[in-house]
Amino acid sequence: MSKIIESPVKKFPGTVTVPDDLDYSQGVKYVTAYREAKALGEAATMIEFVYTMMPAICYCVEKWELTGLPSQVTPEVLEKAKPGRAVAALMSWLFQETTVLYSRTEVPND
Repeated sequence: MSKIIESPVKKFPGTVTVPDDLDYSQGVKYVTAYREAKALGEAATMIEFVYTMMPAICYCVEKWELTGLPSQVTPEVLEKAKPGRAVAALMSWLFQETTVLYSRTEVPND
């Protein structure tokens, strides 16, 4: 099953589809990216943290239906998207959503 969630970012209205639960590979990508982001240290900004999480976030989204972005969104697409502040807001929102998914996913030795 999947669920459709609506973007709160005015620059990128529309929806994304995410799984009800992360599969094993999605969980591993999430936790690996999270560890890399945490390793940036306390001086890292939220935008740097979320940028590090971007590949895992994109991997967890099943379908993108957002105005202003193509149907196949990758980290490379997001790196070039404008305005940067709206991209950061989009990624922050999706980070929160994937964190909820991850928190419900059992990954061995986490």
